[in-house]
Amino acid sequence: EKAGYVAVEREVKDKTVGRLLVELTEKREAWVLPLGISVTGEPVFSGARLVVAGGRRLYALDVLRRKLDWSEPLEGAVEGSPRVAFGRVYACTSDGSVLSIDPDRASQRVMWRIAAGGRVGGTPGVSPDGRLLYYGPSARVLHVVDARNGDPVWTRELPGEMRREPVFRDGAAIVACVIGVVGMGLY
Repeated sequence: EKAGYVAVEREVKDKTVGRLLVELTEKREAWVLPLGISVTGEPVFSGARLVVAGGRRLYALDVLRRKLDWSEPLEGAVEGSPRVAFGRVYACTSDGSVLSIDPDRASQRVMWRIAAGGRVGGTPGVSPDGRLLYYGPSARVLHVVDARNGDPVWTRELPGEMRREPVFRDGAAIVACVIGVVGMGLY
């Protein structure tokens, strides 16, 4: 094997002990798009775009055309990773904001921005039906807002800080806290 190449299999006529010649002629396609930043969270796909967070910006890379499609300046650095659900990109930032971005708009992509009530320590969660957005600032409170407009739906106190997004099962949102307690609430 040789890095960057694909092995081509050929029929071997004489199957006795000896040497086998393998020609490495087809180079794998690879590309690099330097952003000039450090990617700070997991990249996520939004359709054919790869959305990455770096510093105080979100970047959308068109992977089919291999170019930067857009970048969106933010007030703070993205905490955790962006979340893509139902045609929107959601992110929590270090300035205590939670925001919704429409990646298909040419300008004014930020659909709504709300104050989280403190620094949010992770990736937001989205309910399976896409109606609700969950986030938890470091104040040990789980907030749930309407994913379409950011309007508050409910708030619950947590026994510890939440750093990971909730998981969903059978109509319940399950939250893990850093002190080793798991909480569950209906959505």
